Amino acid sequence: MDLVQLAAYCIAMLAEYVQEPWLAELRDIYAVPTSGEENQSSQAQSNQDSFPNPGQKRPRFDPRELAKKRAKEAKDETKRIAMAKEASTMRSISSFFAKPNK
Repeated sequence: MDLVQLAAYCIAMLAEYVQEPWLAELRDIYAVPTSGEENQSSQAQSNQDSFPNPGQKRPRFDPRELAKKRAKEAKDETKRIAMAKEASTMRSISSFFAKPNK
């Protein structure tokens, strides 16, 4: 989404809570088209999105690279869990030797 579309989305959300004069002023400030103009521009944008440029290259995803990435993430998660478990046992051991508060 570009900035105009984001502004239009936010103003549309505010429409439930704000009266029409305020919405018109917000549309003027942020240069957002009215709902009729917005529908025409959104239809043109959706038509462009539905027919991608055939000359444009799309990124390829190598399954081996994805598998390596997932394996690394799983390994990192396992390490994080082990470190958290070790840290919790260290706290209980140190609290065992702590001086009791009286």
